Amino acid sequence: MATTALLAGATEILRKIPGAATTMTVVQEVFRRRAEQRALELFTAIGVATGAADPEEAAARLARDIDEPWCQEAIEAGFRELMNCTDSAIRRCLGFLVAEYVVMRRPPDLKFRRAGAVLQACAGDNLSTLLTVTNGYKDVVAGAGPGLRVLVRSTGRPDAAETFSVAAWTAPHGDVKGHMRASAEAPMAPDFEDCTRALVNGGVGRPWTGLSSAQFQGDPIIHFDAEDDAAMQLLDVCVRTGFRPRKDGPDRENA
Repeated sequence: MATTALLAGATEILRKIPGAATTMTVVQEVFRRRAEQRALELFTAIGVATGAADPEEAAARLARDIDEPWCQEAIEAGFRELMNCTDSAIRRCLGFLVAEYVVMRRPPDLKFRRAGAVLQACAGDNLSTLLTVTNGYKDVVAGAGPGLRVLVRSTGRPDAAETFSVAAWTAPHGDVKGHMRASAEAPMAPDFEDCTRALVNGGVGRPWTGLSSAQFQGDPIIHFDAEDDAAMQLLDVCVRTGFRPRKDGPDRENA
């Protein structure tokens, strides 16, 4: 809808400019091709999630629920996310984000918007590191109660490779002291800061400030609350499903 309105406004302006008709035709074709490609990617992801044989069958299944508000909102939000993304690897993950909501028959909510914002802030090159973070987070908080979750950078010996991990402080069954759990340490990746920046910018977690860090055996980078669990787990599903590592360089498309 936003694309249609933009094109309508541009068309009206260009009508007043001599010789602009050809330019407008080219612009409209670019938008049309992009919209078709994004729709194909979206229905491919939905097809995988719903078990449809191909994008056409996925679209046909959606057509049965097209009058439902949850369906309209999920498709509109997902298509808008895909139209604004030029990285094909990120678009696959966004497609599976939409597919998750279509399968659950739910309209986009806060965790949808946060997960989408994190993915939009990433590049396809960052997905491997992001997946390591979300997977560690998922493993640590599984079954944990309310408490503090922290992404920690190791403070190892000068001659040791830097690592990172996720730690969770929980106090189950009224235990006042609580206890710490930590994920397996992962090698520090060059794009670690890019991933942490994407999480914070997407509204998932906040920079660590003002609290003692001694108990974490490292430098806390981001602290999460229990309310961030759902967004991190959703990100883990979308990245794990959509990520396809490539050996020949970044999985990126300038479109």
